[in-house]
Amino acid sequence: MKKIVLIILSAFVFSFYASSIYSFSIQDEIRLGRKFKKFMSTHFSYVKDPYINEYIKRVLKRITSHIPDLPFSIKLYIIVDPTVNAFAAPAGYVFVNTGLIINMDNEDELAAILAHELAHVRQRHLAKNIERSKYLTAVGLTGILAGILVGNPELAKAISISSIAGVQTAALRYSRENERDADKLGLEFLIRAGYSPYGMVRSFEKIKQLMKLSGVSTPPPYMLTHPGLVERIGYIKEMISYLSKHRKFKDVKNTDVSYLKIKVLTEARYGKNPHAVLQHIEYEENIKKLDFCILQLGKLIFYVRTSQFDMAKKIVSSKCVNFEDPLWNRELGIYFFSIKEFARSEFYLSKALHKKPNDIIAMLYLAKTLQYKGDLDLSISYLKKILVLDPLNREAHLLLGQAFGQKRDLFKAYLHLAYYYLYRGNKNKSLFYFNKAQSIAKSIEEKFQLKKFKRKIKEIF
Repeated sequence: MKKIVLIILSAFVFSFYASSIYSFSIQDEIRLGRKFKKFMSTHFSYVKDPYINEYIKRVLKRITSHIPDLPFSIKLYIIVDPTVNAFAAPAGYVFVNTGLIINMDNEDELAAILAHELAHVRQRHLAKNIERSKYLTAVGLTGILAGILVGNPELAKAISISSIAGVQTAALRYSRENERDADKLGLEFLIRAGYSPYGMVRSFEKIKQLMKLSGVSTPPPYMLTHPGLVERIGYIKEMISYLSKHRKFKDVKNTDVSYLKIKVLTEARYGKNPHAVLQHIEYEENIKKLDFCILQLGKLIFYVRTSQFDMAKKIVSSKCVNFEDPLWNRELGIYFFSIKEFARSEFYLSKALHKKPNDIIAMLYLAKTLQYKGDLDLSISYLKKILVLDPLNREAHLLLGQAFGQKRDLFKAYLHLAYYYLYRGNKNKSLFYFNKAQSIAKSIEEKFQLKKFKRKIKEIF
């Protein structure tokens, strides 16, 4: 985190003195969006589960298909963070926290918040604020925007150190008019996509309730804007009441099974507090009673994650196990890997990948299983497939570094370890392994790979 603070502070003075009146074009925003995405990728962890990612992407696509003249294609990233937050970064990069998915009750509520963020993209509110703030450099903006949009307390503290930054930060935040515009348009997009407009009311009320239960007096980052939370709920209700004169809307309050599945998967694998995770899953089981076996699957993931293998074994032996479902096969494979039954792990993970070839989590565990079994070449082939799907995958680079090390291919081992630390944001360790690779590089191909790495490190640091 200190590194993030230094990046932000070092950019403030340069950004301030380079400012002048200029037009922040679509191309400027695209460049800033790419820079921001790289910044986020090296400082935050993303959800890799394709079941979760594909579900949220479907919700986004359902909304965007009804938005005219979107200036950018939408790129989704789900951040592993318990905060109830979602935000649209420059150039159509949309970030959703796991905490938001876990705390909403149905798809309509999640869609409402996404529709609001997509309205900001449609209106280019952030770009217009950047233009007014007279920024010329994306270097300074990436860190400052991260502090504003992510809502990280340490970033916010770092920003407040500089009076220049304080002025610029205030200029970049969404205005009262921006938020009203996004609420109004977001509600319209929500209705066009066939969602209940009450989902927006419910989502805001849910956040208000969470604030009350946690004893927090200020809203989470997503709501930390003008107008205030109570006022926003009020005028959204008024808009719905007006629209209801011309058409009927259904008030969706219950959890639907499809959302429940994603909610449980997210909670079980990425929930921050293990005790709270189990309580939430049991709450769903006792109160909702929509799909007992989905909840059992969530418990299996949780028990394996927390090494409670005796509890996990009971679920593996239960009637809920669906041997034809690739998701169940994946989790069975992870369970057997965790208890070191590698033959059974390989069987179930291979079965999962046969039906869902893009499952990065299944591929990672299969690669690990194969390494334990001594099949390094096949393990490496799966890890390379992961990097085709997800070039910034840290764990794949780490496992490749280990596998090539076992094969005594030290150049590739060092280079992948350099990439691993690069994508973790650790420049010193990254350069340490890069220098090791450079010291033994001989072939033209190896020297080409070193040049490629140099370009990557310049893009990030």
